[in-house]
Amino acid sequence: MPCEISFLGHQGNRLASSDVASLERSLPLLSYEYKDEVQFWGKVIGIQGDYLICQGSDGGTGLYSTDGGNRWYLVPVVDESVSEVCRKIRGNFVGDPAYGYTIGGVAVREVQRLGVFIRDCDRNVAVAPRGAFSKNEVGSIEQNLAFTGLPPSAAGRLSSYLHRPFKDTVYEPSLLKSESSVPSIDINESIAQDTPQGIWSLKLDPALGTIFGSSLLYPGAVWYHKPSTPIYGYYYFGDGQTNTDLAFML
Repeated sequence: MPCEISFLGHQGNRLASSDVASLERSLPLLSYEYKDEVQFWGKVIGIQGDYLICQGSDGGTGLYSTDGGNRWYLVPVVDESVSEVCRKIRGNFVGDPAYGYTIGGVAVREVQRLGVFIRDCDRNVAVAPRGAFSKNEVGSIEQNLAFTGLPPSAAGRLSSYLHRPFKDTVYEPSLLKSESSVPSIDINESIAQDTPQGIWSLKLDPALGTIFGSSLLYPGAVWYHKPSTPIYGYYYFGDGQTNTDLAFML
């Protein structure tokens, strides 16, 4: 799931008080309108303006705002051919959804680039503790309402966290390579299997009693879990670019 605003202070990521006020007012209204639990996803910082982003609980509904959370617009769904063009764009976001780029003779708008970045970020660095999602008897993936949190003894291990499953992705049983895997909850790969090794960092915040994980591939992407509780989530707070120097850092 996306983020509870109270966990945003980690690594110095903070929203302006006006943004927080707008989100606290907007999120319940958006949840009612879209009949889903809409939560804060993150902030992409641009040259001329910033994007506040929120997302439904299933990852399917994305919305953005360029005026501090007063007006919200749907993030567009972008097909794979245009997505490949968007991934070639370098440099900071401008902060204008209508801003145009032309790459290899193909014209795209910044709002399409934003949609691709959100989707790629979700697929690569959205993380949930093992057991937070489960597969029911008909094969559908859903949040596990019986999840009570990881025990503290397991919460500090990368192998206790999985890439978050999304409703539009098919998960193959071949992913489950360990004899100790439980098919009903080991729906996706553990982040301990991610390559190259070392792209994840885990830290315990003693004051919050919470484990925070951060990604070297997507600087600004942070997930969290409070052991022995069902509290977990993730958020992004950065310039919307991947780390092109990763190979030199590991």
